[in-house]
Amino acid sequence: MFVGSDDCPLDYLPEMQFCAAQGMDHRSCCASTGVSDTGAGEKCLTFCDQRPDLYTPIDFSYAPCFDRFENMKRCFYNEIHQSAERKFIPMMMRHQTTHEYGLRKNMD
Repeated sequence: MFVGSDDCPLDYLPEMQFCAAQGMDHRSCCASTGVSDTGAGEKCLTFCDQRPDLYTPIDFSYAPCFDRFENMKRCFYNEIHQSAERKFIPMMMRHQTTHEYGLRKNMD
């Protein structure tokens, strides 16, 4: 994404980031992957903290942050993936155990 060179207006950037981040705060991951190592510095972490009660108008002073979007997306994906695993794997294990118990019981 290059500022002013694609079809997606800068005005939609906050909504896209909110959606990608699933409304979560990913600042610690983003900081550890160098998201703030730009000319805009800590301002770039704004894109990583997408809790619903926060809104920051974006202007061209955030342009250096665009070079770090891949790092941000990696943080979003990894943290959401880990959260899903914590939630759904135990649920799947319980279902599998219950299903196996039912099969064994029917075989007796």
